[in-house]
Amino acid sequence: MDRLISKQKVLKTIDNLKANFTCYDSVTLDEVASHVKAIPSAEPKTGYWIEEFNDLEGEVRFTCSSCGKYQLFETDYCYNCGAEMVEPQESEDKE
Repeated sequence: MDRLISKQKVLKTIDNLKANFTCYDSVTLDEVASHVKAIPSAEPKTGYWIEEFNDLEGEVRFTCSSCGKYQLFETDYCYNCGAEMVEPQESEDKE
């Protein structure tokens, strides 16, 4: 969770921009701030990468187990849904 940007940090950055720069559009910054405030807080998601070979494009891609979107390389977080990538859980059904 420490790598995700909190709403408070974003709002503080907007306030700093408004205070430190004379060349800005305050209406736009205020609109951004209101949108950030409207984002509901949620528990952080986790997922894991599913490595697949795409025959059509001839490349490996990585699909997020949380949202189903793919990327061309592995990262610590999914760029689409923000889920933190962890090791996949081994099935408890195995004996």
